[in-house]
Amino acid sequence: MQIRGGNGITRFIFPGPPRPRSSSSSDDDDDDPSPHEGDATSYGVIYVNELARRAMVDEKKPRFPAGSVIVREKLAQEADAAPQVLVVMVKREQGFNLKAKDWEFLTIDGQLSKVEHREKTGSCRDCHNSQKDRDFVFRSYLTEEMRGKQK
Repeated sequence: MQIRGGNGITRFIFPGPPRPRSSSSSDDDDDDPSPHEGDATSYGVIYVNELARRAMVDEKKPRFPAGSVIVREKLAQEADAAPQVLVVMVKREQGFNLKAKDWEFLTIDGQLSKVEHREKTGSCRDCHNSQKDRDFVFRSYLTEEMRGKQK
């Protein structure tokens, strides 16, 4: 589900309704399941700033501009007020991280008090590498309706 918030922030709430994989799906369909352990039984919200929203929602093969920010808030239960953890992707200036199309990956503790992990390479990049044709971004939470409008 997409919710347009104030200040140019867009929210995607997961899990949404399951998207059946059709027999006509191809590797180009962006049907990859979420790579994060336990997502099928976890809840959360994806936040994107306006720069990231355009690429996330409108483009079939997105190219996120520098300044794009994607935040994934993971909740243990649907009604939880505080996240377990936040994972963040920040698209930096050209040349920042050639191995990951200039993305920086961060993990922030659930109390939002410290950056626990920051990387250019490593497990985050390794997993997101499977989405390099989509600028390293998984979009498994987008609805079929949203996908149908992508150009």
